[in-house]
Amino acid sequence: MTRVALAVILLVVCPLEVAIAQSVLPDGAPVSHTKRIWQDAVPQIEPAPTRGNRSPYRVKGQTYTVLPTADDYVEEASHPGMA
Repeated sequence: MTRVALAVILLVVCPLEVAIAQSVLPDGAPVSHTKRIWQDAVPQIEPAPTRGNRSPYRVKGQTYTVLPTADDYVEEASHPGMA
């Protein structure tokens, strides 16, 4: 008899816990805010980092030298499929 009573109690209580959890956590998109929560980014000039590659350095057998400054440096990227 106790097994039957335990089974009945579990069948009654378990669906109630699921219903309570569903009512607490609403489904759907978040409420939109008319007030801006964040501010726009403001560009700032920052000093060059003190860390980086030591010059010269090697990668897969190829030796590279770090330029002293980035002034007048121009590089054009290549894109696959672009001629």
